[in-house]
Amino acid sequence: MGSLALLGVGCLILACMAVGLRLVALGARRRQLPELALGASYLLFGAVGYPLGAVARASAAAGAIDAGSWLATALAIQNLGIVACYVFNAHVFRPGRSGAAVATVGAGLLLVSWLGHGVDPGWAGAESHGLWYYLGLGTRAAAFVWGAAEAFSYRARLERRVRVGLADAVVANRMLLWGTSYVLIALGFGVFAWGTRWSGGVNSPAVVLPLAACGVGAATAMTLTFFPPAAYRRWLDRQAERTSR
Repeated sequence: MGSLALLGVGCLILACMAVGLRLVALGARRRQLPELALGASYLLFGAVGYPLGAVARASAAAGAIDAGSWLATALAIQNLGIVACYVFNAHVFRPGRSGAAVATVGAGLLLVSWLGHGVDPGWAGAESHGLWYYLGLGTRAAAFVWGAAEAFSYRARLERRVRVGLADAVVANRMLLWGTSYVLIALGFGVFAWGTRWSGGVNSPAVVLPLAACGVGAATAMTLTFFPPAAYRRWLDRQAERTSR
C-alpha cells in the first residue's frame, strides 16, 4: 500500500511542479494574471502544500510533537494555492461581479476554516479532523469542481466549432483533459475525507487505491494538457479531420 500511495502522490507533485513552474515563468514573462494565478495554484497547493501535509501525517503517526505545526503550515500554503485557483477561475471564466464574489467567498471560508481549526481542536495533533477542517477541505475541493465545470462547458463550445474547422482540436482536447484532472483532484478530496471519517483511516486499502488512481490520472491528464507530445497532437488532428468529413 505504501508504494502505491507514494506513486500517486509522487506523480501529482511532479506534475504540479512542472506545470506550475512553466506557467509562472510564462506569466512573469508576459505579465499576465491568469498564467501567474494558475501556476501559483499548482506550485503552492500541489508542489509544496500537498507534500507538507503528507509530512504532517507521517510526523503524527511517528508521535512527533511538531506534527500540528506541520499541518498548520501545510494547510496555510494549500489555502493560498486554492485562493489562486479561485482567482484564475473568476478572471478567466467569470470576469465581473459574480466570479469575484465566488472567489471572495472561497477565500473567506478558507481563512475562517484555518483560524477555526487553530482554536478547535487546535494544532496539537495532525490527525485532528473537526468541523473547521472539513469546511476547508470542502472549500478547496469546490475550487476544482468549479474549474472542471467551466472547462467542460468551454470544451463543449469548442468541440462544435472543431467540427466545422473553426477551432483547434488540440485546444478543445486540452480543456477536456484539464477538466478531467480537476475532477480527479476533487474526487481525491472526497476519498480522503471518507477515509478520515468512515473507512478506518487514510492508510486503508479502500482509501489508498483510489487516491493513487486519482493522483496518477490527474498527473497524466495535466501532463498531456500542458506538455502534449507531437505524436499526440498529430493523432488529435487526424481525429478532427475524420469528424469534419
